[in-house]
Amino acid sequence: RKFANYDKTDDPADEVVFNTVASIQDDKERFKNCETLKLPCACGVHKKFDGIFEYETERCGLSCATRNCEGLGTERGKTKTLNAIALAARKHITEYYDGWFECTNQVCRRVTRSLPLGSAKCCLCYEPLNQKVSDSELYTQLSYFQTLFDTERAKKNLDTENKRRREAGLPELQIQLSPEQEKVCKEVHRFVTERYIKRSGYNYIDLGNLFSPTFAIA
Repeated sequence: RKFANYDKTDDPADEVVFNTVASIQDDKERFKNCETLKLPCACGVHKKFDGIFEYETERCGLSCATRNCEGLGTERGKTKTLNAIALAARKHITEYYDGWFECTNQVCRRVTRSLPLGSAKCCLCYEPLNQKVSDSELYTQLSYFQTLFDTERAKKNLDTENKRRREAGLPELQIQLSPEQEKVCKEVHRFVTERYIKRSGYNYIDLGNLFSPTFAIA
């Protein structure tokens, strides 16, 4: 099934417009409504993952503050991360395919999976109905997961932040990725790209692949 609203046309220009708008937004604006990703660390702590580099702590986001914890920058950590992303993506895709619509009337707020024949209006107040999870919202959420592990993007953003700090007379951030951490980030990024972005980007989701077993942790 395509990522398509009930009123979406098959005009490819629709996709071009969305991608053009998304491309000129910064990450903070583009992903402001996305659900954050929580990763289960090797020590059992579930941590919020905001990206490869943590500016406040000046360390890799795969690192852990727990003493003697190896963090997620290992083969075992990679498997835990892949499982967490697979489960999170499955949740969002399932919500999209559930096909719920919500009335735009702030007083009514009726939620339904049934559209009146030939209409996209609420059968109670006759105000327009909107998809609770639109195709663009789902695509943005999946793109957010992808962007979190984009090493080149993270390094470019770090360079930009350090340039700003130099101009402001502030000390630069000294954050380095270990070879293992960089490998994990690249493999996770490739996984999200191949499994979700390339197979979904306003085209389709392979449900058979989506609900396949998650990854075994060694």
